[in-house]
Amino acid sequence: MTTDSHHATSTELSQVVNALRNATKILVLTGAGVSAESNIPTFRGEGGWWRSQNPQELATFTAFNKDPHFVWKWYDYRRGLVAAASPNPAHRALAAFENSDREVFIITQNVDDLHEKAGSSHVVHVHGSIWTVICLKDGTSYEDRRVPLPELPPRCACGGILRPGVVWFDEDIPPAACAEIEAYFRRVKIDMVLVIGTEATFDYIRDWALRAKNSGALLVEINPSETALTPYVDVRVGGKAGEILAEIEKSVH
Repeated sequence: MTTDSHHATSTELSQVVNALRNATKILVLTGAGVSAESNIPTFRGEGGWWRSQNPQELATFTAFNKDPHFVWKWYDYRRGLVAAASPNPAHRALAAFENSDREVFIITQNVDDLHEKAGSSHVVHVHGSIWTVICLKDGTSYEDRRVPLPELPPRCACGGILRPGVVWFDEDIPPAACAEIEAYFRRVKIDMVLVIGTEATFDYIRDWALRAKNSGALLVEINPSETALTPYVDVRVGGKAGEILAEIEKSVH
């Protein structure tokens, strides 16, 4: 992927600001780029590698089955990063866009809870949550926020091994999340879609964005570099999520 040196112009920003002022239903699709500014490394970017391991090879059920202790070491490390992280200007701006007239629906690929910490009230996690654990023996699922975990791999009260409640590369996204998103599309006439900090490599991310655009929504991309979605967007704003969204928020209010 080549980095696009094209940065946000005042024309593009004012287009987004004007559209936001008039929008009442906003769909937001966020990826790792939104949390990167809170010091949570992206999988694919610099700092994504852990102990010379490629996270894309660790984040699979196959890898977990082979060595649950090693994969849990990586997740325990990530849980520590998330626990120490605070929402950045991107998270805060998205939360601030919610008001009495405006409904903001966030579909995030991030497994952290920084959108919620910033105050966003409607967030769907298509890749699960890093704070959830699931028992491989009895299927129980619950939240465990202890950092670090006292034993790796952690175990359920029934004795079964617990796995992180995240969606791995060799797994499907949760049916409950899909159902919630489908219900939203049926219920809402979307005015605007903001696709932020994601390379949009997953088909379903592009599909949701284009589905909204095809129903009349303005499709806006905010990303430092071009993505798989760039050829289809109405407005592309080049730059970091936090910087761009802080600027937009300042002008909208």
